Amino acid sequence: SNTDRSWIIFVAGLVVLLPVALALAGERRMRMIDGFDLGNSPLEFTRDAVEGRTVLMTTTNGTGAIAAAQGAKEVLVGAYVNFSPVAAVLRAAARRGADLTFICAGHEGQFALEDAACVGRLVRHATRRVAGATLNDAALAAVQLDRKFGDDLWRLFETASHAQALANAGFAADLVACATLDAHQVVPVYQDRQIVRLAAPAEA
Repeated sequence: SNTDRSWIIFVAGLVVLLPVALALAGERRMRMIDGFDLGNSPLEFTRDAVEGRTVLMTTTNGTGAIAAAQGAKEVLVGAYVNFSPVAAVLRAAARRGADLTFICAGHEGQFALEDAACVGRLVRHATRRVAGATLNDAALAAVQLDRKFGDDLWRLFETASHAQALANAGFAADLVACATLDAHQVVPVYQDRQIVRLAAPAEA
């Protein structure tokens, strides 16, 4: 298989070959990178494709946003598909008095409507009944976007230009998957330059 490769690791001047199962995943301008095993479509990441493998990933928007958060005490990766478990962790942090910063992946360095609306939903749920919680103008604007679209995520995706670009590029099925609220009960955490999957916490 072209996902069975070796990592070359230098230890005390010695070259050690460590056999690991790797999958290269990534896209540029919505298209899979030549020579890679996977693109960025969530539908490609089946159990057969990734189970037991380390996935090395690069994307136009998302991986840069995650890397920009390096240095934070904790970095969670959230979306509509894992909204509730991520919101529960954020709400617990807010109740402890933690400062929360939300980073939108955007679209080629520009504002993305669906990202901001999702952040607005996270902000509302994370700060609900949290005494003394204050929001900056960007967070307030995101909350208003969430209130405008509410649970009608398909209408949001039909309105968003990035989502429409994906549909026009042949990825309409991806939008259906991404608009499915709470499809995955997991909390991905970025640490030590990798994303690890944690069990979803109990509702706070």
